[in-house]
Amino acid sequence: MIEIVRSGVALCLMREQLAAAAVAAGGITIWRGERIPCPLSVVTLRTRDEDAVLTALRACLRDVWEENGEPVANPQSA
Repeated sequence: MIEIVRSGVALCLMREQLAAAAVAAGGITIWRGERIPCPLSVVTLRTRDEDAVLTALRACLRDVWEENGEPVANPQSA
């Protein structure tokens, strides 16, 4: 993403921490005119639904997203 921006081909959305590091490295700037919501989704294979790592990942994401007031979808509903 950063290289696409540096080349002048496109704009992109990125985490603020990554953007700040890229600015420090030179060649890009951050537009601070507006913050916009950017919904995220996590997609996994249904056949791996009981995988321990994915179960732990969903639990962590649920904790983080619930803290921030984001709705948490039922993993079976997709």
